Amino acid sequence: MKFEITKKNLLYSLQKIHGLVIKNISYPILENILIEINNGLLYLTATNLELEIQVKTSKISLYESGTTTVSGKKILSICRKLPDDTNITIILKKSKLKIFSKNSHYSLQTLPSINFPNFKKTKHQIKFSITQTALKNIIFFTQFSMAIQDLRYFLNGLHLEIKNRHLYAIATDGYRMAISKTPLEHPYQYHSVILPRKGIIELLKLLDNSSTLASIEINSNYFQICIDNVTFTSKIIDAKFPKYASIITKRFKKKVIINVLLFKQALSRIIILSNELFQGILIKNDKKKLRITTSNQYDEKACEILEIIYINSDIEISINANYMLDILNVIKQNEICLWIDNFNASIQIRYNYCENKCDYKSIYVLMPLQT
Repeated sequence: MKFEITKKNLLYSLQKIHGLVIKNISYPILENILIEINNGLLYLTATNLELEIQVKTSKISLYESGTTTVSGKKILSICRKLPDDTNITIILKKSKLKIFSKNSHYSLQTLPSINFPNFKKTKHQIKFSITQTALKNIIFFTQFSMAIQDLRYFLNGLHLEIKNRHLYAIATDGYRMAISKTPLEHPYQYHSVILPRKGIIELLKLLDNSSTLASIEINSNYFQICIDNVTFTSKIIDAKFPKYASIITKRFKKKVIINVLLFKQALSRIIILSNELFQGILIKNDKKKLRITTSNQYDEKACEILEIIYINSDIEISINANYMLDILNVIKQNEICLWIDNFNASIQIRYNYCENKCDYKSIYVLMPLQT
């Protein structure tokens, strides 16, 4: 195997896949990336057995077909340190991968590519396309509500659902839920999958805000998306996601409208003195003022008062301040409407957003803290 490539093109490809390269004492080949030259194309692949990212490029010259695996961390570090605007020549000689660039010469140990794990994919059950920006936005609007290492493993991921000519993204950790949807260009048969948390984090890195189409294929075991020259594949969490339809249809009576920026700034200050474990705050109106209070186990207290833009009934509710900040950090508008039923009920936020002629509708639900 042999090929020549510019540092810029090699670095671009390596940076796309390096997030899956981790230290693995029990399975050392997972620390490596697969390098393949086939039909004049360079393929670079990384996997952690749950996810796989492959980048292909035709921007190579002086190539000879072949395949091997080499330390992903080492080849990326070498590539980063080489001078810009330089060409890199890579040659496989027996069990060593030789890297040449001007006055630099490196020799890395390899492992046989036959031992590199690959996903055995079956025929897709559904295939559709969506713009990168649309997919990125509905994931961005919801991913913060995914659980982290919950025993209910189906919560440790994001639920994607195709329904009624819309693509839904839903996440919950049992204390909050985020739902976002965007229209699809064509109607498709109903389908749903749960993608693992790590997969969602890596997918967000690959997506950009362009209107270029991403092609998605789903079968019983895998979710695969092709974005330009990058193919991302994730295993699916084999479980049923909690039903959420009642959350969408339920309407609350009490309505409060406040400024997003002022609310966010107040919460970021008051959370400093909140209980470190629960981060609880009490939200209560005093006529046309919104009073936010908190205290902690050291008998320290804080209070913030905000102007209310609109209110139709008195409110009082205790919530996790950090959960509310997560919502405010993704909302791209000046005002926010809080819907509340009663003190012991949840708080609901509905958010409609339009960007580049693409509509997004999101619903956020926070469970109250019991005081």
